[in-house]
Amino acid sequence: MKFAGTLNSTSKAIQPSSHSLLNLTFQCSQLRSSDEFSKSDPQVVVFEYVKERVSPELIPARHGALADRADNAWVRKLGLEASDWRELGRTEINSGRDVVFAEGVDVPFIFEETQILKIVVLDVDVESEKIENQDLLGYFEGKLCSIVTANGKNVWLNLVHPEIKNNGKILISAKEAVENKMNVKFSGRNLDKMDLFGKSDPYFSNMTTVFTSDVIKKSLEPNWLPVTISMQDLCGGHDTNTPLIIEVYDYDKHKYDDLIGSAKTSVAYMLGHVGTELPLLNPKRKKGPVAGALRIGSATLKPVSTFLDYIADGTDMKIYFAIDFSSANGDPSDPNSLHYISPTGELNEYQKAIAAVGPILESYDLDKRFP
Repeated sequence: MKFAGTLNSTSKAIQPSSHSLLNLTFQCSQLRSSDEFSKSDPQVVVFEYVKERVSPELIPARHGALADRADNAWVRKLGLEASDWRELGRTEINSGRDVVFAEGVDVPFIFEETQILKIVVLDVDVESEKIENQDLLGYFEGKLCSIVTANGKNVWLNLVHPEIKNNGKILISAKEAVENKMNVKFSGRNLDKMDLFGKSDPYFSNMTTVFTSDVIKKSLEPNWLPVTISMQDLCGGHDTNTPLIIEVYDYDKHKYDDLIGSAKTSVAYMLGHVGTELPLLNPKRKKGPVAGALRIGSATLKPVSTFLDYIADGTDMKIYFAIDFSSANGDPSDPNSLHYISPTGELNEYQKAIAAVGPILESYDLDKRFP
């Protein structure tokens, strides 16, 4: 059978990933009031430093940089007028000094990169999307990894201002968007005989051949092995009612595979109707459209483990550096040596490797000792 619908993945296996999508939510306490006769109307805006990003295509910039449109002094002091920063999103506008924001901001987490965020709290007085038209209540600047490695992925931080003290605090909470995978098992019943001198050889695969089932030789009652499919592939990750078409084929070594029949279903239906049968329909069938039945043997959902799951469960990464000091690498005074110590301070190949890897892993090493 073949799956037809929103299948577009090219991965044959679902592995724990070091990339994921985080939703940052915010709560502010004891915010300073910038209005003389009324409460502040705070809003949180999140920026990411992108000048040195390795994967800029992964940044879902919403409003882009502030270049050529920043006339406000605090915008310049925070460096946000440069194209080095991109806005990732903003919360709703709230009211008061102690507020909990209902809307969060989605931020991509990429383990192998240092991601620096600038989380800005504004007092919105003007109906304008341009933050330079608003008053700054305070901001926090730091690494995303310092949030995801905090206890419970929640951390209270002091808000700072270029010119004013006592600006209140902000609670930043990170929640990971977990992708599920579906494990499903099918069997066939009373399938049509497609070969002239034998029974059918039924199998299933998806449209882009991301996965292919086992072929059951010479059987009209096939019992296929279970398959595991990403929910992102099946229904975009969330809409379990997305229609799916399952097509069952007869394998042919020398010719095109013959369609036995197809059945319409959805993830939601399969999860709630284990043990039921779906009619396999083929409009070209001469003796009526029903070419057999497809039985849903089992259907379950399981979350995919991510790198942050391991961190949340207490994984502590230890960093060890080993350097090959064999004579084959040359004398440190030789400019051609991998151990060359340059009088200009330029790093050799070993130093470059340590400088590239060390700062990334440091945040996940609890004792910060690097033997």
